[in-house]
Amino acid sequence: FTNLLSSDISPSAIAEMTEKTASSMPIAKWFVDDVLQMSVPSQSLDVVLDKGTLDAVLIRSEPFMTAARMLREIQRVLRLGGIYLLITHGRGDPDTYRLPL
Repeated sequence: FTNLLSSDISPSAIAEMTEKTASSMPIAKWFVDDVLQMSVPSQSLDVVLDKGTLDAVLIRSEPFMTAARMLREIQRVLRLGGIYLLITHGRGDPDTYRLPL
């Protein structure tokens, strides 16, 4: 990747990753951001990689409304034809571990 942006809502996570990847990923840009209202311009990203963010959103109050807001925001920042890649910690049994859609 030539333009790698990485965000988290936690300033301490961003500080840790900035320090940890300074030599191995010098072109990566780490910044604090809120997935429900991102500072990234519309249609500016080719790929959004979600590693557990949707999982975290789904345990908040009003999980369905919050998840819908998050997914709309991801759609806003993705370019036409962009890819949303979700890595979840959710379990595979939909009757036991997933919220109904």
